[in-house]
Amino acid sequence: MRSADSFAKCGRIDLHKVQAVWQTVADLHGGWRVSAAAEADRTSSSSPAQPPLYCEWLWHTVTVLCDGTVTCGLDDPFKLRNHGSLKTKSLREIFASDPIAKRREQLLSGKKCFKCTMHTGADGHDLTPSGPYPRRLVLESTIKCNIRCTNETCNIANDAAFHLRREDFMQWPLYCKLI
Repeated sequence: MRSADSFAKCGRIDLHKVQAVWQTVADLHGGWRVSAAAEADRTSSSSPAQPPLYCEWLWHTVTVLCDGTVTCGLDDPFKLRNHGSLKTKSLREIFASDPIAKRREQLLSGKKCFKCTMHTGADGHDLTPSGPYPRRLVLESTIKCNIRCTNETCNIANDAAFHLRREDFMQWPLYCKLI
């Protein structure tokens, strides 16, 4: 995999845009880790209780990326909220797995996902996860986009020298595991 500097030297991608995308990745990746002190502050009896939260993406929806990675939405092109892979588990196993269950518990305790605003208050929502399969499936059949927008993620994904996925297109046997 090439570094951001090597892309800039080639003149293929604006270095500042690549650095901005990687900083976002670093911010999101770091946001999933909570220090022991921060966790103690959050759970101490002096802290006010947070209202329970709900997210349609964690209770009733999954996104399958073209390489078989299951995430909580297409807003996660760098697979930071990776719940598993269809290459090693079935969709049913992934949807019922501990990572998703733990994330639901965190939302119900009021802990928001880092840099995500897809949640709402839990009141009035069915808090029983869909099962055994999600109600809705979002499928990324390819990482390559034919709409040439100026989105930094799309620019990187469409550069032939840079790979966000091990495969650019979903392979037929992997797709067949979904149907």
